[in-house]
Amino acid sequence: MTFWPQKLMAQNVPDIAFLGVCERSAQVTDANQLLAHSILGLKQVVLSHIFPIPLKGFQFAFALYDPPNFVPAKVYIWSPTGKELMKFSMKMEQIDTPTNIADGQSEDLIKPIYAPVGFPTWMFVVPTTPPDVNVLAEKPGLYKVTLRRGKDDISIGCIGFAHVPAPPLTDDRIAAIRSSPHAAKIVRMSLACQNCNDGLRFYAGLEHNEKLKKDGWTWYSELPASFKCKCRRTEIDLGILRDNLHGLLGLTTERRLDISFTRLYEQSVLEVTCNRFEALLNQKPDEESVQKFIKDNPILLNQFSPERIFYKPPILSRYEGDIAILNNKKELLLIELEKPETRLLIKNGGIAAPMQHALDQVRDWLHLTDRHRSAVIEGIGLEPNEVTSVKGIVILGRDRNCNAKHLRKLKWTGFDRTTFFTYDDVLKSLTSLIRTMAPL
Repeated sequence: MTFWPQKLMAQNVPDIAFLGVCERSAQVTDANQLLAHSILGLKQVVLSHIFPIPLKGFQFAFALYDPPNFVPAKVYIWSPTGKELMKFSMKMEQIDTPTNIADGQSEDLIKPIYAPVGFPTWMFVVPTTPPDVNVLAEKPGLYKVTLRRGKDDISIGCIGFAHVPAPPLTDDRIAAIRSSPHAAKIVRMSLACQNCNDGLRFYAGLEHNEKLKKDGWTWYSELPASFKCKCRRTEIDLGILRDNLHGLLGLTTERRLDISFTRLYEQSVLEVTCNRFEALLNQKPDEESVQKFIKDNPILLNQFSPERIFYKPPILSRYEGDIAILNNKKELLLIELEKPETRLLIKNGGIAAPMQHALDQVRDWLHLTDRHRSAVIEGIGLEPNEVTSVKGIVILGRDRNCNAKHLRKLKWTGFDRTTFFTYDDVLKSLTSLIRTMAPL
């Protein structure tokens, strides 16, 4: 026997629940041709480097109980100070046949989802904010969500906005940003009063942009402490923006319709870099030339997922590495670069002396790090609690100079905490990256 719960409203339980905000949502059809809702990145706390945050483009997720019998209602989002920010008007139109899908309609464009008649269950609904919505989450805090029918307001959930301070835009972080194919070199944002249209336009970048300055854009750290429009109806604290807008550099995945990102790399630029690097390798360059090219083009280090990149890092006072990378797993990678023409193997497939020397060099670094972990990490420019483990990487040689069978065996060989790459591996990684990027 099938049991269906009684009508929730009869038990004074709201028939709509707020689930949170999501990064992406879409209607999909499953194997049985039934409509379903796919929701990605659902969360009830939004972390942000900046405040205020434009809410245009946010996707708010709800669940409606027994859609065919849903009673029209309004849903409100309130700021921590009790100010009304947004309103969703929701109603359902019941249609009995799947060919004309039941349409969850509202002034906020609830997407249609089919719900069978007499099937009292929960249905996902993701309204999209209207294109003309121009509201801000002005400060961190808890934003309440309420349901209103008639004069009654019922709490149906909340969404938290929390501030995460952006790390300083140091040389090592800029290098890491430049290693990302999806990085932004400029972030632009504007704020304006809806009444008098008085406003500000400001930007952050990897460097100052004279053209934007001439066009009236203000460098973010030069913003005043607050903005008050000419008609005095809009006043916004700019302190967090002034200190943290640079935190959005590199984050082109941000889905904010009022924030403009200028990508650092186009596909064509990466193709040129790839061709130039291959041409350099074919010239049999010395180690210094390769190091300079990589420093000038840190996109070649993308496969290591850098968050910070240090060039010529000291390993105490005994050694100097070529590159150190703190990756997104909080691993510290100590990288040794050798010449592209460095010999890898001898005739019988054994490791050649030049390669063994490079492996031994990195092994000495790791041994020293194990003995003096805090001193080594601090000497590079990090705090010990930022690093979970320390590993080594050796990049040298070319594939074409080796017997294919012996090279495959070498690349499958484990070297304890050290990983080995040829320059062709680095080149192939960049080539694969280019293939995944859609041209602008």
